[in-house]
Amino acid sequence: MNEVSHRRFAFGTASIGIGVTPKTLRNWLDREQVILETERTEGGHYRFSWSDILVLSVVAELVRCGVNVKEAYHMTDGVRMHTMMLNRYRNAPLAALEAAISYMALYAQPPRMGESRWYYGWHQTGIRSDDFERTQPLFIRLNAAAVFAAARARIEEWEEGLDDNEIGPDGQFHGAVMDGAPLPVPGDKPTE
Repeated sequence: MNEVSHRRFAFGTASIGIGVTPKTLRNWLDREQVILETERTEGGHYRFSWSDILVLSVVAELVRCGVNVKEAYHMTDGVRMHTMMLNRYRNAPLAALEAAISYMALYAQPPRMGESRWYYGWHQTGIRSDDFERTQPLFIRLNAAAVFAAARARIEEWEEGLDDNEIGPDGQFHGAVMDGAPLPVPGDKPTE
């Protein structure tokens, strides 16, 4: 089984992993600031894969650094390319995704005077491209593997704190976080 694309997380669990509120995540998707090929149930509920979690986690981290959502999504082109390739395989363990992004780092500078777009590039970790001017300091250095590892740890910690009766029959957690509610602390039990 392809763990990268076939494991699906409920909306609340995904928002915990990404580190944003469910309302924020819903706004990104409804306003099409972030465009994912997420699976939806017959009832219209989103289900997120690990590759979706990776892309959304990088977007969230860039937004925390001051990049607008749409621009942050465009800056994920490097990780999206790797996830698209891995999603094609019948059998792709999660370790394949982690290996694919393990040396990827995003280097970015804010827009220069009179420009509107960020200047960025994906490079190997620890190697700085000569494309970036030395006169203007880098604003963002983002390691994709570290961002994904943090998201995965939040999801695993959250799921570890759940009782069996809080997991739905499809193996997904349902109803943990309602739109507009604050993010729960991992290990906390959901309220009715």
